[in-house]
Amino acid sequence: MRAPLLILLAILPLLPACEIVQSKNPLSSPGTAIPDKRIEGLWNGDKSKTYVFISNPAHGEGSIMMFQKNDAGAISTAQYKFFVTRTPKHTYMNLSNGVTSDESTFQIPAPGTYSFAEYRINWLGQLIYRMVGGDDFAKAIGAGKLKGRVERDQKGNVTAIYLTDTTQHIRDFIESAKPSDVFQSPAKFNRIGYP
Repeated sequence: MRAPLLILLAILPLLPACEIVQSKNPLSSPGTAIPDKRIEGLWNGDKSKTYVFISNPAHGEGSIMMFQKNDAGAISTAQYKFFVTRTPKHTYMNLSNGVTSDESTFQIPAPGTYSFAEYRINWLGQLIYRMVGGDDFAKAIGAGKLKGRVERDQKGNVTAIYLTDTTQHIRDFIESAKPSDVFQSPAKFNRIGYP
């Protein structure tokens, strides 16, 4: 599986060449999720033609709808469910249940798995997010520091990273790592409307 850039959160068409993590377990329990009203609304990619609508209702499980012109000039769409995990250091979206009209534009996590995006709102009011992934996860699985599996192509390049470890262990690994080792390049989105 290739890892285009998201977002994310749009979250997925803006990602670098590193693989995003897919996990059997989220970073916290969906039952304790508290909505983040700061991210609700319509956003436009700072350096892309991606539009993202985020809804985060009171029960904590939100929806993300993404729209982008694909290489053929047609409009591609993707939709994800998410809930928020807050830690003392970071805030994350736990993304799941993705569907898309064009898998070449938007990467969708495998059914029954979560992908993670660390995000914040900067002083300009932009939504900044970074997908969680990269070679450090593959190395940690190989060294027995995380439970999971890594898929590689014939040349040995990582093509997929699947975590099966516990929620706490995955979150602790991410939180204790150097951010540049576990977060991919940031994507910026400008708010263009409210719900």
